[in-house]
Amino acid sequence: MTPSRLCLPVLLWLSVATLSGQSKPTPPPYIWPLRINNGYSSSFQEFRGNHFHAGMDLRTLQSTGHPVLAIADGRVVKIRLVKHGSGRGLYIKLRDGNTAIYFHLDRFAPKIEEISRAVQLKQGKKYFGNHWLTTPLSVRRGEVVAYSGETGSGFPHLHLEIRDREGSALNPFPLIDLPTKDNRAPILRSLVFRSRDGALLNGHTKEQVLRFRRLPSGLFRLQRPLVATGPLDLILNCRDVSDCGKYVAPVHVRAALDDREYFAVFFDRFSWEDNNQLGFVYDMRYSNPGNYFFNLFTQTGYLLEEKRVDMVELIRGMGRGRHEGKIVVSDNFGNSTEGRFELIKVAPPVLDVSELDFAPDRLTVSIRRLLAEDSDTVRLRVLGLQGQVLYRGTLGHRSIQAPRPLVLKGMAWRGAFLEFAFIKENVVYAKRSYLLDPSVLETVEGIQHSIHINREQVMVQVKKPYLSGDSILLRVTQSEQTRVLEACETRDNVCFRFSPRGRPGDVGLEFLLTDRNRILGHFSHVAKLIPLRPGEPTRFREGEFTAEFGATSVREPRVLEYVRCHHAVDYPLLSEQVSLAPFSFPFLDTVYYAFEKNLENPRQVGIFRFNPVSKGWRYAYTEYDGRRHTYRTRVISSGIFALLRDVYRPKIGMHKIPTTRLSKLKQLVFTIRDKGKGVDDETLWVTFNDERVDCEYDPDWRHVKVEDLQHLSPGTNRIRIRVRDHAGNQAQRGFTLNLN
Repeated sequence: MTPSRLCLPVLLWLSVATLSGQSKPTPPPYIWPLRINNGYSSSFQEFRGNHFHAGMDLRTLQSTGHPVLAIADGRVVKIRLVKHGSGRGLYIKLRDGNTAIYFHLDRFAPKIEEISRAVQLKQGKKYFGNHWLTTPLSVRRGEVVAYSGETGSGFPHLHLEIRDREGSALNPFPLIDLPTKDNRAPILRSLVFRSRDGALLNGHTKEQVLRFRRLPSGLFRLQRPLVATGPLDLILNCRDVSDCGKYVAPVHVRAALDDREYFAVFFDRFSWEDNNQLGFVYDMRYSNPGNYFFNLFTQTGYLLEEKRVDMVELIRGMGRGRHEGKIVVSDNFGNSTEGRFELIKVAPPVLDVSELDFAPDRLTVSIRRLLAEDSDTVRLRVLGLQGQVLYRGTLGHRSIQAPRPLVLKGMAWRGAFLEFAFIKENVVYAKRSYLLDPSVLETVEGIQHSIHINREQVMVQVKKPYLSGDSILLRVTQSEQTRVLEACETRDNVCFRFSPRGRPGDVGLEFLLTDRNRILGHFSHVAKLIPLRPGEPTRFREGEFTAEFGATSVREPRVLEYVRCHHAVDYPLLSEQVSLAPFSFPFLDTVYYAFEKNLENPRQVGIFRFNPVSKGWRYAYTEYDGRRHTYRTRVISSGIFALLRDVYRPKIGMHKIPTTRLSKLKQLVFTIRDKGKGVDDETLWVTFNDERVDCEYDPDWRHVKVEDLQHLSPGTNRIRIRVRDHAGNQAQRGFTLNLN
């Protein structure tokens, strides 16, 4: 997909068929590239961590050696041999100008294999990278050009790409004459709502996750409505199911509010440069291969989205009341799923309480003004210090324009707080609480708070026990500028909202406890915030850690918070664990995180990233600058990082052999597993009876498969394996194998 929405004529049959309902004018031009049909396991444009998946992955019965066919007449123009990634690849220039690309092949057809071996001999290396044929080799439609394998990354499968004359990847599904039709429609799982501009979503400013329920009709509907006081961002969790049961990504996602379609993405084509749009399409915090979270809102610089409607302005322009949202998700076979949700827009309630007066057995409240006409009910409660309910009732009015006393009778003893809860559709969408006993503020010994960031807005949330919205203020100091913020309340917290000013660095947060007339206490905290602006390179340094952002790292103003973390580590820890939150948005250009540390044996040292799901640390490719003693890694989205030392040797094992008869033994398999920086397969050394054998390490299976058994003999055989990891830790192990 490209910003200009260019589309080859051969693709038009899909858009006509799926969007307008008309019949296909022409059949797909290319044949199925295999003689088998074991289904497909990955579709076009799927999330791949740092890029879109550029083709389709075809399953090959969990085995290798299946004939691969030319999908149309053409000429072999390039072959590729690399150890990792795409493995063995073949490029065929088709007569229509497109190029068919096959990856992960086991071997080529004989004529092409001869060319490959000649290149290997000439260059003196097995993996020579890309080689353009001096004289392209003609092939016919349906001719066997290679055999499927599992070279490079991944298990046995065939990766097929189709690229146009400009080198852009085309969606291969509408171009291939598929042997079977997938009749499974996509599945909608949940919607994630994120507050914008401090709007309350079901009474909260933190994100809300609401799950879909599938009705007997096949329609998906949210289990309950969302009550919102303002704008929001919307993220859809959905996935398609392939013909073999694998979770894959859909190809077309649309969203509408009140029957007005405001968002649409259609994945038919994208250029290599479009990979920097990955984080616009997918939420970077939750998405992973097989689990797709689509951002259903446009953003500055989001060129793949068609409608370009600002969702903030759209919701602001909607009237108060009930609105219906609709989401339609389609797969590559025209199967569509529809989801619906209810969005109830309400005005934030206005409540002005001037006096609170306790008398024996009653509480008198003077309400000067109340505007809560969107509420179904206004609930009253008097709460004790521990949150226990001392009084419960409802307010008989939703609108008060002139001062009016409210008398609560039957109070058994004095309470700590008076709480008003505003309820719509059984959802508490706003709360206001007032301090009844100022003496409780004198017992507060600290402030528990958390910081949540959406785009350029910082929300400081304070837990409610001992506090109400009228009993706390926040003084924010940055770059010698100070401002005092009043609190707003959510269902669970007292919240403050602001946008940082100035350069990255310390922002002073001073919480002021007040009884409206005087300051009774204060607590201070320093937050380290990093404002990012489009077009402005930014450098943030804290101790040994540095983050470097380029001028094009973001397209909209953003804010990050630097936080020190404390997660369990099973490696020697050499630095602070650092987090730059939030993790949901992408960096659109080069961003580096670096640690400066003068350490012995820097080869053992690397930057590792913490996975909150698995609770483990995973190595991130690290560059070392020996002159500056700096370890640096490139990141496309933030996370939790630390500098660790890999001291663990690889572990070597041997699979149980099926037979001890040498004449029937076909292969030996040895496992090599490394915990830290990974196995350095260039150091692998395997000998049978002191004779080295030819074999390679497979990082996907984490094993070595040896088929060269010529140095084994009946009787006792000595096997030695030696290997290092990328940290330089060496492991070796010997085995004795008795054969007859």
